[in-house]
Amino acid sequence: MDLLSTTLNDKDLRVVAYLLVACLAFAAAWQKTRQSGAREGLAPAFWASAGVLFVILAFSREASVGSHIAAVGRAMFRGEGWYSDRRPLQKVVIFTVLAAGGVAALGGAALLSVRGHRQLAFGFVTMMALGVFLVVRAISWHDIDGVLYRQSIDRVQVNAIAELTATALAGLAAAIATVCPLPRSGSSSRGRPATRHI
Repeated sequence: MDLLSTTLNDKDLRVVAYLLVACLAFAAAWQKTRQSGAREGLAPAFWASAGVLFVILAFSREASVGSHIAAVGRAMFRGEGWYSDRRPLQKVVIFTVLAAGGVAALGGAALLSVRGHRQLAFGFVTMMALGVFLVVRAISWHDIDGVLYRQSIDRVQVNAIAELTATALAGLAAAIATVCPLPRSGSSSRGRPATRHI
């Protein structure tokens, strides 16, 4: 159990997870391009963009970019004399991010579903959830940090559980997109008589 909890808490595991999801997203983009050709550009572009995003996240996680940004923010707040009064502002920003992220995720998923892109809807929601989590964590509100870094389940930090779960769901969405074909429109062959070659 000690080895498992140490592995799950390790930053390097999350870097590897991001790179794995990036590979799955690029595979999904390639597969959708093969399936649709020039007929459908949204799915390949979505998954290719997702792959690039996860590569950026992997390098950012390895370089601890989020921690550096938080440190710069703290230094700026101290320099401007706002640091002691930062928590009400952090609370407002976090609730704004949660509300905007929730509305964007649900609205985007509904729009994609209505247009027949249910696979993309699932992927969009998982990546929005991960993005909102990463932004909220970077804001570093004391109460949320206490849950993420000082609470654990079987010695695994809540932070690691949340990040790995969101990443795994994004990977699942990419894997589903890779193995499941795009829905056929059926319009191109409808009404066309079959041609027989003698």
